[in-house]
Amino acid sequence: SCVGVLLESHVSFHTWPVEGVITLDLFTCGPNSLLPSVGTVKRLFAVPQPGAGTYRPPPSSEGGGGTMGDGPPTTTTPPSSSSYAPREEDYVPPPHVLWSHVLRGFRPPLEGGGYRVLENDVTDIVLSRLDLDHKVEVASVRSEYQHISVYDVIEPRFGSTRQYERSVRPELGDTYEGRHPELFRPDRKVFLDGVVQSSRHGDEAYHEALVHPGMFAHPHPERVAVIGGGEGATLREILKHRTVDHVKMIEIDEVMVNVSREFLPDWSDCSDLMTGSASADESSCFDDPRAEILFEDALGWFMDRFDYPPCDCDDDNSSLSGPERAHCKCDGEEEEDDAKDGDDDEEEEEEEEEDSSSDDEEDNIN
Repeated sequence: SCVGVLLESHVSFHTWPVEGVITLDLFTCGPNSLLPSVGTVKRLFAVPQPGAGTYRPPPSSEGGGGTMGDGPPTTTTPPSSSSYAPREEDYVPPPHVLWSHVLRGFRPPLEGGGYRVLENDVTDIVLSRLDLDHKVEVASVRSEYQHISVYDVIEPRFGSTRQYERSVRPELGDTYEGRHPELFRPDRKVFLDGVVQSSRHGDEAYHEALVHPGMFAHPHPERVAVIGGGEGATLREILKHRTVDHVKMIEIDEVMVNVSREFLPDWSDCSDLMTGSASADESSCFDDPRAEILFEDALGWFMDRFDYPPCDCDDDNSSLSGPERAHCKCDGEEEEDDAKDGDDDEEEEEEEEEDSSSDDEEDNIN
């Protein structure tokens, strides 16, 4: 065991050489995150065994060259490569690293409010958890508008690193994991400014519920607008409707779309939906001929194209009428409208009473 202290920061590690285990703890009061040091720690301390990542054939039991107790002579010569079939128990695994990152102490609030990236969901769901069997940063990109983070994780309740490794090692022969690798992939999670957006294991359920109720409520949807949708999954679900001729997706962050193309291809996979002149190699929903992708502010785009005047609550808006008047409401006007509706209701009730009284008089005369 070893501990090093520098002012308010420290590093400590403990080793169990026989078991091949080492634990490391880093603590700093500095302003910078320790996340970039995770790769350095892996490189320096996760020392692989000889032959890690390969198969070590067992010794052959034929021939001479040694004894083991009073038994027959044995050799340590591995079988020939042509006759050896890899077995899972012969695999020499690379070092397996579990890590956790947490923020402690107090920090001044941000100007304008809000939270820091590492004070949001990404820490609670991924970074701080030491029980995740697999945790890998896939992408960390800063755009003009936001910080985009993508992580691969394996929840121990739903899978294991061992099952995942079986699914990607065809040399093990016919295994259940090898036949169904899609069931054992890590869950890929997407965060924007540290706030969770979607995940591989919940992508379909979330976006189907987001899109289809509104689409089915329309008798014949042909033109659809999507505000945001940089992952491409909302676009994917809309394009499943054959009546749709044109989808205009207005996303302010082009970097988000590029990250989705590279690291989230499942979210925008339209390989079974492509129509028109698109080639077979173009499987992304972003490339569907019915889709038009605009990289600009969606609110500004709508305001530029719909002729609703800006509301100036210091001026008299009484000259407006119809949809423009409904669009332009200032503080207090809703209460006035409610009061007016109440007066109208009272007038209607009085009219109904008068009509009823008139009917009674007619009945009496008859």
